[in-house]
Amino acid sequence: MRASLKFLIVALVVFPLLPSERIAALGGLDLRFVWLMVVFVSGISLAGYVLAKLVGSEVGFEVTGALGGLVSSTATAVSMAENARRDDSLTGLCGIATVIASLAMFVRILLEVLVVNPALFVPVVVPITGMTVVGVVVAAVEYRGIRGDAPLAADIENLFRLWPALLFGVFFALVLVASAALSAEFGAVGVYSVAIVSGLVDINAITISLSNLSRSGDISTATATGGIVLAASVNTAVKIAVVWLFGTRALGRTVVVVLGVVAAVGIGFVVL
Repeated sequence: MRASLKFLIVALVVFPLLPSERIAALGGLDLRFVWLMVVFVSGISLAGYVLAKLVGSEVGFEVTGALGGLVSSTATAVSMAENARRDDSLTGLCGIATVIASLAMFVRILLEVLVVNPALFVPVVVPITGMTVVGVVVAAVEYRGIRGDAPLAADIENLFRLWPALLFGVFFALVLVASAALSAEFGAVGVYSVAIVSGLVDINAITISLSNLSRSGDISTATATGGIVLAASVNTAVKIAVVWLFGTRALGRTVVVVLGVVAAVGIGFVVL
């Protein structure tokens, strides 16, 4: 937590030193907005991390998945894959925890949209809720009959630290500038292209970027919604690749059924 305190101090010191005007040479980038969003996103991760540490590892796999998803759903998927590889009897529980973590990511998305652009919340909440409901239903069918109370450890890091925050800030700035530039040049196709690439790496950057561009009128509500949902679908698919890569085939087969359908539903919302 000492590292978190240092970052908080740096965050408070750096903000007033940043220029209040947009920087034309960087595509009209607002560095103060970027820094505020860095602290905001890092704060969400910190909240999940603190809760995870408070409840410890001796909790149900549902709680492990939910809290892990608030910090990093991808990191949680990696941890569950490693748990399943070490003990194949945990395959079902690890699969459920991975799905819960992936669905918990949607909570982050909605919170970020609500804070950055409340007017975009309702358009985004409809497809995101649809993806969540479908995920819950398919998971209930796929994992029916699975019982267990074995504690699952999710190896998640505290992201409320300077170096991870700076890395996210740079990536977020790139996504923000690229989204604006490609939107102006290619319209919705440009935004969706950035969303796909960004979704492979991080969902927060594209969510906040498109929410902000929609708020300023640079892109339409429909384009922002489609880009966010598309990025969420791609990021959900990444979890499938993660469990196949780091886990077992048995785990991969169960997760691909649930998250594959969730990702397909999201893409369907964008295409239809």
